[in-house]
Amino acid sequence: MNDLTLYHTNRQRIINNGTGGLILWASDASLGDAIQALGPTQSKLLPEPVNHASCILIMNGIKTARVFNYESLSNGFQPHFLRRELESYNGRVYWAPLKKGINQFEIEERMFEFDSTPYGFRELVLFPVKRPDIETDTMICSESVEVVVTGNLTGKVHAPGELPDLGYWEQEIIRIL
Repeated sequence: MNDLTLYHTNRQRIINNGTGGLILWASDASLGDAIQALGPTQSKLLPEPVNHASCILIMNGIKTARVFNYESLSNGFQPHFLRRELESYNGRVYWAPLKKGINQFEIEERMFEFDSTPYGFRELVLFPVKRPDIETDTMICSESVEVVVTGNLTGKVHAPGELPDLGYWEQEIIRIL
């Protein structure tokens, strides 16, 4: 199990920032290396290339808030407890807070609208040859984050490392694992 000190240090700040924060994953696994080889994976704001993107979903309970990682994986676009994923992740993880003034309720509505959207395996394979257009019948990780946070349904898919430069998240990138 990983040391979650960085996550616990920033957890309340993540909760206070709310739904829509950007999570960027830099894997030490072979699959991560393969994905990084497919295209641009590093923003000038990041200390290293990343291979996966997801976003924060906050569910406020009576006694405590729950922090979910909403991501597109092989079984579709779904929420998972962020802490549980961090416990076993092989690599480093970064968080970029959502900018103030962006409507988090709209983000949540889009999350549930696109819930369980199948993963875009074809898009991922074609990414290094021809950057795919945004389509919502299947989505890769960065595409799902861009669609739910920005509401953008047109244009080309951005790589995970390009997302911080789109202007929806603060310029501060915080390591949480």
